[in-house]
Amino acid sequence: MSYSNLTECLLDLERSGQLRRVTEPVDPYLEMAAIHRRVFDAQGRPMVY
Repeated sequence: MSYSNLTECLLDLERSGQLRRVTEPVDPYLEMAAIHRRVFDAQGRPMVY
């Protein structure tokens, strides 16, 4: 599948459940790394809080 822009790609990933949006403000230097580590440790499964 080809996309004409990044927005189309992101929307497709979101529709298929492969993209999770972080809706709370996070520190890009500290918290983003922690979020990524949690997803990686969960083998890519969605995080449930």
